[in-house]
Amino acid sequence: RTSLHLNHVEWPADIKLDFVSYAFRTPYLPGVLGLTARALTMDPQVERTIYLPEGTGREFDAGDMSFGLTYAQYFTERFSTGVTVHFIHMGLADKAVNTTAFDFGLVYRIGIRGMRLGMVVQNAGGEVDFDSRPSKMPIMFKVGLSGDAFDFGPHHMISTVEFSHPPDNKERANIGAEYDFNRFFFLRGGYNAGYDASGVAGGFGVAVSTSERSRLHVDYAFEDLSYLGGA
Repeated sequence: RTSLHLNHVEWPADIKLDFVSYAFRTPYLPGVLGLTARALTMDPQVERTIYLPEGTGREFDAGDMSFGLTYAQYFTERFSTGVTVHFIHMGLADKAVNTTAFDFGLVYRIGIRGMRLGMVVQNAGGEVDFDSRPSKMPIMFKVGLSGDAFDFGPHHMISTVEFSHPPDNKERANIGAEYDFNRFFFLRGGYNAGYDASGVAGGFGVAVSTSERSRLHVDYAFEDLSYLGGA
């Protein structure tokens, strides 16, 4: 089934993240192809120096953009895998760099109460150079498990847990659950452990059929970022 996702996030300090993805099948290849685009933007900032802490009269901006191409396929009824190549552009004031990075992931369907085990490696192979000292993109490893908590008539709930290992910080864990009523109304909640400024998160959504083969999902989410506020 063709899928289109649009996502907009408002972070503290007027930082914004926009994301769009489109997944589709083609008669020329088995599996699924996907296209993604991301943009991290912020309002112009006042340029300050040690001698002019109130500003130099000039402004600068910063932001990142990336475009991705994904291919995923089932190899058996229970095992599927995929790979994404990202073309990344980063800008800071008058300096800009470009790089390429890869994500690799797999999902194994255990077959017990809808349990699924997933693993992913992100940002492999990328390298950036802002100050004549090349450095690798931070490779992230994640593993997660989800399953049906209960499924009774129109009531359904899934629970999830995810562990991540960043290269420059301690391990992190995310736990959450999603309840849905008749595949129409969705209620979500979770907790993020091991972060400097992240904790409780929640949200809700609705899904309506627009035709025999299509559905429209609208979701809203909120996360408590401690002293930074909310997002």
